Amino acid sequence: MTTRIIPYEILFRLNQAGQVVGCHRRDLKVIVDGADSFEKELDPVPIEGAEMDKVLGQINTALAGTVAARDVQIAALEDEKTKMRNELDEFREKITAEHEALFAAYIELKIRLGEADDLVTVGKAE
Repeated sequence: MTTRIIPYEILFRLNQAGQVVGCHRRDLKVIVDGADSFEKELDPVPIEGAEMDKVLGQINTALAGTVAARDVQIAALEDEKTKMRNELDEFREKITAEHEALFAAYIELKIRLGEADDLVTVGKAE
């Protein structure tokens, strides 16, 4: 059987100015006995003075790590967005070029048909 105490929650109390005026933590006692596991919330314990500074430092470090990880994700998504925009621009250019080529071919056919119609009309008149 093993017993571990792990941090479960930390509660900060703030005043109207947003300053921390109180703090306590609650730990979780985890007991593992073979395949069975039991958890029990322990009573709140005040955090004061140097311990509060330590906890706030740990929270700041954890948050900085989270922010850094998010920044990496955002940069990757920005890169992906740029790549997709470039692909879209290339596709638009290709479609525009194809449209222009098809339109030119259409006009050329219309001109030829017009000429053929003129020849048919002239032949009927004679």
